[in-house]
Amino acid sequence: MDAILSRCTLMYVRRKLLEEGPGLTLARTLQLASQCESVEEQMSAMSGAAKAETETVHRVAQKGGRNWKTKRETSNQRECRGQREKHHHGSDEYVRFVAVSATPKALTTREVEEASATDPELIEVRKAITNGRFENCKAYAAVANELCVVGYLVLRGTRIVLPRSLHARALTLAHEGHLGIVGTKQHLRTKVWWPGMDRAAEKHCKECHGCQIVSRPDPPELLRPTPLPDGPWRDLAVDLLGPLPSNHSILVVVDYYSRYYEYDILTSTTTEKVIDSLESIFSRHGLPVTLKSDNGPQFKSELFREYCENNGITHLRATAKWAQANGEVERQNAALMKRIRIAHSERGWTGKGAEKVCDCVQEHRPRHDRKEPGRTSL
Repeated sequence: MDAILSRCTLMYVRRKLLEEGPGLTLARTLQLASQCESVEEQMSAMSGAAKAETETVHRVAQKGGRNWKTKRETSNQRECRGQREKHHHGSDEYVRFVAVSATPKALTTREVEEASATDPELIEVRKAITNGRFENCKAYAAVANELCVVGYLVLRGTRIVLPRSLHARALTLAHEGHLGIVGTKQHLRTKVWWPGMDRAAEKHCKECHGCQIVSRPDPPELLRPTPLPDGPWRDLAVDLLGPLPSNHSILVVVDYYSRYYEYDILTSTTTEKVIDSLESIFSRHGLPVTLKSDNGPQFKSELFREYCENNGITHLRATAKWAQANGEVERQNAALMKRIRIAHSERGWTGKGAEKVCDCVQEHRPRHDRKEPGRTSL
């Protein structure tokens, strides 16, 4: 058995003999040995045939002046060459596919191409792409490496460069649904492009009436404090409070330096009555340097302008419909109105009620030294 095992070179035959173990008979051993010899002879014959075939191919390849590997791979090369011939124009087909898919749904490729054919700007762009000179279309020079031409269409990557005549229509289509500036830009960027497209989208959204109605108001400007005057009774603010339920109005004059205020109850708010009341107040404390008011008809009249010029007073007017610009006198008006309502709730507006209103206002006003107007004292 050891002699038979030494003759067996195939591993699976050796394994078979060892598996038989002690029960291995002589007849079984000879049977397996004959199988081993027949298998070895078949494998050697196959190996010799393969070697002869390889030598034949090598001689033929040398005779034809080509490598033997080239001869064996001829069928694969033929298949690849057929595929190349089949897809010889694959790049052109891909560009055409991009041009069609990049066209917005509400626009046809033919419509865009017809508009591009007559657009003067795109005519220059097509010439520039051909000769590489972008002097006449400098807006496209930065993206010159991304531009290509398919017929009359100009593409930037996978997006169509729209002619000027279709800009407004593309903006309207992209803004459908009122998605705002960001959403409109995103819609445009997926399909089309032209120089200044983002700025045009922002302008279109800001001019949209529907978007303006529901948009947030602009944030208010930062507050600028009024500089403190150099002395009392130099910079004043004037305003009319009312009319009250009794048809009276109150003329309020406030000093910016000391916040001391003077008031006068008026039955009429004409320019003449306002000027008479101011003259009465100025006769006690002197003329100011500046006088700030709102844009009421009394303060915009020609008569009031002449009065200020004749007395050397610089008249300043606050921003129209922006009461905060004259905030000092408005704050005093709010405090006065609070006490007036308290007096009205206690005694009413007629008879002794009017006296009560005056008493409340008088108590609220700080007293000042008559020698120096505007100086407050406790």
